[in-house]
Amino acid sequence: MNGESELQRTVWSVEPHSLTESELRLAQDWLGPVFSGPRLFAKTLLPAFFITTVTFSLTMAIGSALFTTGVNATRLTGLIGIVLALTAGAITIQRVFVREQKDNQHQIARNVPVQRDINARNGEVISVKVDCVVEIAPFEDEGKKYCFRLTGDSAVMLRIPDDDNPDFLTGNALFPNRVFTIIRLPTSKLILCINCIGESLPIIAKLPARVDKYLNRDAEPFKLEWSQLVAGKVEV
Repeated sequence: MNGESELQRTVWSVEPHSLTESELRLAQDWLGPVFSGPRLFAKTLLPAFFITTVTFSLTMAIGSALFTTGVNATRLTGLIGIVLALTAGAITIQRVFVREQKDNQHQIARNVPVQRDINARNGEVISVKVDCVVEIAPFEDEGKKYCFRLTGDSAVMLRIPDDDNPDFLTGNALFPNRVFTIIRLPTSKLILCINCIGESLPIIAKLPARVDKYLNRDAEPFKLEWSQLVAGKVEV
C-alpha cells in the first residue's frame, strides 16, 4: 500500500501489561467451579437414587408377573430387588464420581495458570496491524475464527467467543479490524478482550471448519502458505 513494504504495514508486538480491575474481573469470570471431595460425592447421589429406585421397581414388577401368588415369592422378589438396586446404585456412584472427579481435575488444571496471572496481575498487550484476513467456519459452539496474515508466510488465528459478551470486543468493535490490540494472560494465553482501533477489514475468503485442525495455535504466529490457505488447501 502506497509503496510501503509488507514488513512496514504488518505489526505483531507483545509488551508486558498490568491488568486493570475490569480485566481482572474478566479473568475471574472465566475461572470454572472446583468442587471438594464431599461435594463431588453429593453430586452422585441424585443419579444413584434414580437408578436404585428404577431397578427396584422393575425387579418388583417382573417378580409380580412371574410369581402371582405366595408370600415367600413376594419376599424373595423384594430381597432380589433390594440387592440389585443397591448394586446398581453403588455402580452408578462409582462411575459418576470418577467422571466428576476427572472433570474437576481438568478444571483445576485450567484454573491454575489463570489464577497465577490474576494473583500477580500479569498481562500482555499485543499490538496488531494487518491487511488480510480469512474467516474459518465455527465448529459446534466454539465461535468464529479468523486467520490474519502477518509478515511473509506467517499468520495468527483468533477465536471470537459466540456468547455475545459485550466486554470482549471493545473500541469501535469493528472486527475483523486493520488495527487492534489483544489483552491476554501470559501463562495460560487466555485472551480477555480485543480493542479495535482501526477500520473494518474485509474478509477475502471463508473456509470450512475442517481447516482448523491445522491452525490450532491460537493467538501465536505460525508459518503457513497463505495462498494455499486462501485456496482452502492448508500446508503448515
